[in-house]
Amino acid sequence: MKDISKRIKELRQQHGMTQEELAERVYVTRQAVSNWENKKTRPDLEMLESISNAFQIDMMELLYGPPALKVTKKQLLKIGLFAVGTVICLLLWVVILPIAEKAAKQNYTMSMLLFVHMCIRILSACFLPLLLSVISLKENIVIKSPQIRRICLVAGGVATVLFALYWVLLWGTILFGKTPNIFQSIFYTLTPIGTSQNITVLMGGVLYLGIKNPQPKQK
Repeated sequence: MKDISKRIKELRQQHGMTQEELAERVYVTRQAVSNWENKKTRPDLEMLESISNAFQIDMMELLYGPPALKVTKKQLLKIGLFAVGTVICLLLWVVILPIAEKAAKQNYTMSMLLFVHMCIRILSACFLPLLLSVISLKENIVIKSPQIRRICLVAGGVATVLFALYWVLLWGTILFGKTPNIFQSIFYTLTPIGTSQNITVLMGGVLYLGIKNPQPKQK
């Protein structure tokens, strides 16, 4: 068990409270708080519960300190998948893309270069989910409002469909030649979505927030 006097003072200072402000929240005098922190008296069980509520923590955290970080297998798997996608994306970007650009200039073929670009765009969607997953190990990042989560899910889903449609039309043009004018118009309209790195990164983050449901933080 932690030194309760030191713990109360530590938490009070972390929350930017004066002794008087803490006293008002737990309905005691400022002198009572001072006596706790100076080890002159100790709060009883009922008062410990009031103090933990004032700091918005449970009593176990008040008595024993913050819980040790626990990582579940599901969290590790999620982080691992996003990390692999991110690493592959960076390798393609830094190592393979220059080779593909050189090959495209020498052989007058764009297929390899376009394929590398497509892979980079797809895998760059792992950047934000990886960052949010790592941060969530300490502070659970989640949108509590189901309406806002639904908006994120729909927005991310629509962006994903439009992104996929752009690349389908592009490869269709490469493989089968000239496409009908109506598809050309759609293709040029979708070009900013299909080729923008920022949109792809943002798309991954929005989808992540839309899919992730609120759940109690594991102790």
